[in-house]
Amino acid sequence: MTFAPHPVTAIDVVPAATTRRGRVLVLQGRGDAPAHYARLANRLAVDGYEVGIAQVPPATPAEVAAAWAAFVEGTEQPQVVVAADTAAGLVAAALAEGIVDASPSAVVLAGLAVPGAARAEAEGDETQELRSACPIHAGVVRAAGARALADSAIDPVWPEGAAALPVLAIHGAADAIAPLEDATALLARWHAEVVVVAGGLHDVLNDVAHRSVAAEIVQLLERVRLDAAAAPILERRAA
Repeated sequence: MTFAPHPVTAIDVVPAATTRRGRVLVLQGRGDAPAHYARLANRLAVDGYEVGIAQVPPATPAEVAAAWAAFVEGTEQPQVVVAADTAAGLVAAALAEGIVDASPSAVVLAGLAVPGAARAEAEGDETQELRSACPIHAGVVRAAGARALADSAIDPVWPEGAAALPVLAIHGAADAIAPLEDATALLARWHAEVVVVAGGLHDVLNDVAHRSVAAEIVQLLERVRLDAAAAPILERRAA
């Protein structure tokens, strides 16, 4: 499948800091800027993962497929998509519709946007405090000049169908933009592993617990390296 050139296929790549163990494509959502994900990219790079950051958020499932086609390469290493906010639903739609030529090894859906609920919240008195409580990230947002969610023309979507691949969903327990219960209801058909961030807000990749969230992503990456089904490596037992 071929796609006409589109800005979403402009991808900045952060190389792995050590021998490459896999590749990660980060797709931003509404109101985001590439700079928002530099901290996450650098942390994954330290663990040996090459990270691509799309320069604009996808607005349709076809744009998700185009971004993936521009990033994916022939390799036996795992290649994973991390998608935030509206990009999460668009990734799910692209996979459910079968328009992604080479399926990712796994998908991370972070703070997925909920159709209806997210748009209603964005039209209220939305502030950065609803998205992230991290003061360092707040400075990055100010410097990047990110847009408010209400200014975005991208509407949250979620497909009726599902696709069979490992899915890790990470969502904030205190997300007022996309409530946790609404988000988890959308994931029922996907058999997703859901990680809930205590006190977490909507931008879980860039919130106070960003280190713990990045560690969860690394665990998924390591799991798909060993097992396509992403079987757990670590097992928790009571003493």
